[in-house]
Amino acid sequence: MMQGYVLAMLHSDAQHDVAPVLIACEATGFDDVLLGGDAHSVVLGRLHVCMRVDLAVDVLTWLQKQARANGAAR
Repeated sequence: MMQGYVLAMLHSDAQHDVAPVLIACEATGFDDVLLGGDAHSVVLGRLHVCMRVDLAVDVLTWLQKQARANGAAR
């Protein structure tokens, strides 16, 4: 997570020849990263991301670990 932004890497399972897309979503802090309305979605700032495979709670837990690790390194 960059200062003021959450980064998300999006890729397509259906279109293997399409390169992943990195999206920076404006967010004021980790409080802006929330679970979505179902088990496979998260809200990153103003972006709602739906995952086909990964559970939202697993993604959120991973993001929290990354944020703590990056914060500890600073």
